[in-house]
Amino acid sequence: MGISFRKSFTLFPGLRINLSKSGPSISFGIPGASATINTKGHARLNCGAGPFRYRKDLSLPLPLAADRRIAKAKELFRDALRGPKT
Repeated sequence: MGISFRKSFTLFPGLRINLSKSGPSISFGIPGASATINTKGHARLNCGAGPFRYRKDLSLPLPLAADRRIAKAKELFRDALRGPKT
């Protein structure tokens, strides 16, 4: 079993900052239903009560800087496939 770390701070009712080994995240919601977003852009919806829970992972758009890096990498790849300019 691995070692884990998690600490949650309530900013005000319905909004929490979570710190864990994998990085910080923010959670918001009401008792029984919440949404969490981390600094890597991953999101998760949680709902349930007692022993019954539902969790849905969502993917969010990449940050604009990452989109630019991907676009630049695609451009360099296309240029490499075209070969040297004559």
